[in-house]
Amino acid sequence: MSKLDFYLFTFIILLFNNGFAQRPPAFTFDNQCFGHTTEIYLYNRGIVDVMWDFGDPVTGANNTSTDRDPTHVFSAPGSYNITLTGEIAVVGGPLSNPIYSTANVTYIETVTIYPVPVVEPLVELVQCENDLDGFSQFNINEVADKISANASNEIFTFYESEADAISGDSVITNSINYTNTIPSSDTVWARVENVNGCFSTSQVNLRVVNTQIPITFTRSLYACDGLDGDDTNGVSVFDFSSIHYEILNMFPNPQDLEINYYTIESDALSESNPIEDISNYSNASSPYSQDIYVRVDNKIYNDCVGLGKHITLTVNPSPEFYIEPRQILCVSDPNHSLVLDPVESSSQEAFNYSWTLNGNIIATSPTLTVDNPGDYSITLTKTDGTGCSRTETVSVAASEIASIDQRNINVVDLSENNSITITNSSLLGVGDYWFALESKDGLVSYPYQNEPVFNNLKGGIYTLLVEDKNGCGTATLPISVIGYPKFFTPNNDGINDFWQIQGINALIQAKTNIYIFDRYGKLLKQLSPLENGWDGTYNSYALTTDDYWFKLSLQDGRTVLGHFALKR
Repeated sequence: MSKLDFYLFTFIILLFNNGFAQRPPAFTFDNQCFGHTTEIYLYNRGIVDVMWDFGDPVTGANNTSTDRDPTHVFSAPGSYNITLTGEIAVVGGPLSNPIYSTANVTYIETVTIYPVPVVEPLVELVQCENDLDGFSQFNINEVADKISANASNEIFTFYESEADAISGDSVITNSINYTNTIPSSDTVWARVENVNGCFSTSQVNLRVVNTQIPITFTRSLYACDGLDGDDTNGVSVFDFSSIHYEILNMFPNPQDLEINYYTIESDALSESNPIEDISNYSNASSPYSQDIYVRVDNKIYNDCVGLGKHITLTVNPSPEFYIEPRQILCVSDPNHSLVLDPVESSSQEAFNYSWTLNGNIIATSPTLTVDNPGDYSITLTKTDGTGCSRTETVSVAASEIASIDQRNINVVDLSENNSITITNSSLLGVGDYWFALESKDGLVSYPYQNEPVFNNLKGGIYTLLVEDKNGCGTATLPISVIGYPKFFTPNNDGINDFWQIQGINALIQAKTNIYIFDRYGKLLKQLSPLENGWDGTYNSYALTTDDYWFKLSLQDGRTVLGHFALKR
């Protein structure tokens, strides 16, 4: 045997011994669910004279087979060792002179047979109707617990024939709202699958019965708008508890019944979205009016025994009116008083009125005249029989015109930054104030501002204005800011022809004396603050351009020295 023959032979043997990570199985199997026929497929088609042993001796003669692709129904769920024996062709020797022979082979594979769901073969689902036509909508899913005790771990699908349930074809897609096709009854089939894909089927008989709640049983509940905190949205809060017990007492064994309430009929039929708290229900999904559907089921069999629209909710509107929530009482007015007057939206409605202060009723008239601040509440109640009411609170706050005098004013004058400041705003009164400043000719030096400080003022007479923002009036006070011009130009052009101290008049510092000197200290003029001022002359002689000095003896006792320029 040549070296090439040896290499080729070795290569073929390696292929024969597979050369893969693991050998392929000699046979495979399908359908491993108990009670079903398990199909076995011979994977290695070169095996002949096969003999199968299914490892299931309980089945007697059926435990063996000589079919190439046999089938077997195993006697119980569990694991079984399937043994295959047979012959296989073997080729040996060099490639140039192969030798053909046969060999006996044995293969063993383990198959697991899974249990199928344990189900009731026949169950019934009862649905109610209230229109006597024999048709109703079923939530077929509700029958799951009747079919299997392990329903929560299984998959349920429904079909209109047993054949479809077995094949899994033509599944019912609207199982939550399925309508029977035959009046008063129908049959569907459930296919129940477990985690291993094994399934069982169950027949579901659908039966339509008339509701046992009389159609004449209706209850209406009324509430006033506003119980949810908003008295304008048509939403309120209702309690069905008393009706609940009325319905239970219609039946002979109320302890076996379960009652649920729904906002739409389709939810009642499918048992979806029940109202969770019937003692504190808000009709937010249907303002002003809503129908409630009642469904009664037998808790033991989950059968419907009563269904219908038996409760109507109505929200009556609360009185509509407006009153200004914050009002001002000007206590500085000697005859101060304030009329509180709610404005009703409809002049055609009649109301009862109730005014309270600190929880005590003080009047029952449509309006209220008050002369003291406080929080007053007004309640309007309808007289149409609903008794709906609405309450608003009016906060009456005191305000007044400011009280101001010179003792509360600080003036900085005869400086580079003259200013006026109200030293203590809290002494002005109980109002809400702001402040402005006018010069003596009525021009606004500072428009209204919140801060009681005015800076960078020229000398002059000002009027301080303190206005109450609440409308209780404006207080005024004349204020003098002493100042003087740094120069003047007495050339008879009507502009700056006289020099005079600023901020003094006949009423303010009128007894002030002014003395004017030249640079050498010679008295040139003794001037009254009430005169026009100095015209720049001495003994009718026009003095030259120069600096001149003054001495100011103010009526308030201050003495001030300074200088200014005369320009020609």
